[in-house]
Amino acid sequence: EGHFMIAERKFQMKDITKVLTKLKKRYQDARVNEFDGLTIEYPDWRCNFRPSNTEPVAKLNLEAKGEKLMREKSREVEGIING
Repeated sequence: EGHFMIAERKFQMKDITKVLTKLKKRYQDARVNEFDGLTIEYPDWRCNFRPSNTEPVAKLNLEAKGEKLMREKSREVEGIING
């Protein structure tokens, strides 16, 4: 099983704080790090969601130990971000 990454996705953001709160609540059983945006880590996938310093967007990076899992988790996380 390889390592699969999505292409970095950008989201227009009005209230990033609300989104960060929703992500932390949904993935509260993960290893969470808020050093550079929000990093959520599980044994088989991880993602980072952080505001841009230069534009009113937030960027999502996500990687997983399988292509199917990568697609599932990117849909799930994006659904929460866009929620």
